[in-house]
Amino acid sequence: MACVFSPRAALARADVEVGVDDRPAYASLGVVEVGGSGAFAFTSKSTHVSARTFVGWFFANHLQVSGIAELAWSQVRVPGPADGMVNRSSTLFGIYAEPSLHVPVSSGSFALLGLGFGPTYDSEQYGLAVRPRVGFDLQLGGTAIFRPAFEITYSTVDVVSRSNQSVEGANLMYGISIGVSAWL
Repeated sequence: MACVFSPRAALARADVEVGVDDRPAYASLGVVEVGGSGAFAFTSKSTHVSARTFVGWFFANHLQVSGIAELAWSQVRVPGPADGMVNRSSTLFGIYAEPSLHVPVSSGSFALLGLGFGPTYDSEQYGLAVRPRVGFDLQLGGTAIFRPAFEITYSTVDVVSRSNQSVEGANLMYGISIGVSAWL
């Protein structure tokens, strides 16, 4: 008999499982998660490195809403004097809300689909950013979670302000993030 993955059956099984030390299982109603992550994103003309901290709450089984604070550094190559290229860098700040879905794949692992959005500031101007991401939540034992993810970030401001110089593509980034958290 072939084994076929059924998201509906996986969700039903996870709703009745008991977590560590009689705590509710991860991704269950009422579970709070606290953690952080590091991310690396890039465009054809820029590099972006960030550190994030977050607090998430499962308001329903497998549905989480998180608050994320981000501090980032970006560098971009822009046209310089005498037709050369120069590097410009900037510090960015962002505060995001992210609803996410955590679907059980197997015991201790979940597929993650999230959509973060919120205000961002790039040392000169304010804007809005949207960040869809896809990844996995992998239980490390106890209440620890390891979370690798792929993400795309679109910002209404370029990642580095350049005194009104325009660099095409500097506001759309593709990247990866690696996070760890604990759930309560």
